[in-house]
Amino acid sequence: MGSRSAYITCTGKTDGIGAQAIAIISTLLFARGSGLQYLHTPFKKIAHNYDDDPEWEQKWERFFNLGSGELQFHDLHGDSEGLIRRSLRSGPHEDDLPLESRAGDVLEIGHCLKYADCNPDLFTFIRADLRKRYHLTPKIEVRRDGVLILAMHVRRGDVSASAARFTSNRDLSLLLSQLESMLGKVPFEVHLFSQGSEDDFPEFSGRVIFHLDENPFQTFQWLVGADILITAKSTFSYTAAILSQGTVIYFPFWHRPMWNWLRVDRHGAIRKTDLLRSLARRSSSGAKKTAPYEDFS
Repeated sequence: MGSRSAYITCTGKTDGIGAQAIAIISTLLFARGSGLQYLHTPFKKIAHNYDDDPEWEQKWERFFNLGSGELQFHDLHGDSEGLIRRSLRSGPHEDDLPLESRAGDVLEIGHCLKYADCNPDLFTFIRADLRKRYHLTPKIEVRRDGVLILAMHVRRGDVSASAARFTSNRDLSLLLSQLESMLGKVPFEVHLFSQGSEDDFPEFSGRVIFHLDENPFQTFQWLVGADILITAKSTFSYTAAILSQGTVIYFPFWHRPMWNWLRVDRHGAIRKTDLLRSLARRSSSGAKKTAPYEDFS
């Protein structure tokens, strides 16, 4: 038997897919930075399975492919003898890790988001690999020649108007008005993804294409693939933003933005120069030019 490692795995969560995906991603990131060997635990129980799909978790596992190329328990074979599983799920983040981990320890943790939130730009070091895994299974192409695609995620459903994670229609409409002015004559479409009915969004009538209560797998692909993504205060669109190669407009909440995301300020505004610079950077980086990026160069 060769030299043994100390392992870390993300497990024990039962909330929504955004929260669970970013928990695994943060644990992957922490493993890379700490020298621990990442050990993948597939999704076991994911909330919001409204259709009682018996393959719900397996479909999300295949959708993200976060365990692709990573060790799993069954890969350890004979080396599994003597492994000591040390559950840290009662203390859900990396502050609860022991200062020293012995070879053969398997540290079970709920997430390492405190580590990631200290410097979210660390995602840059694993982002390309995450995108490669994500695209191992076919994904839809949402961009179109000559049209800028904006995807707006609006968190509703289990988030009431009094909740800290709620973003009002008014604030979103003001931001959209800014974007309409900033983009000028550039052809664009706005796709709004949420729950409820169109009557819940009167401010957007005639201004957006509604996608309400649609298939979440398709919704996520739209958020990732859009030229401009407007996130909600939600781990669902936050995770999509990490995978996105487009311009990200970020509404602040407890997970911090990456350096190149455009942060909505306390007045609900972004700067035009930041938007145009981001779109021009995307053009010069060789991003797929299905939208009129030359107008920003």
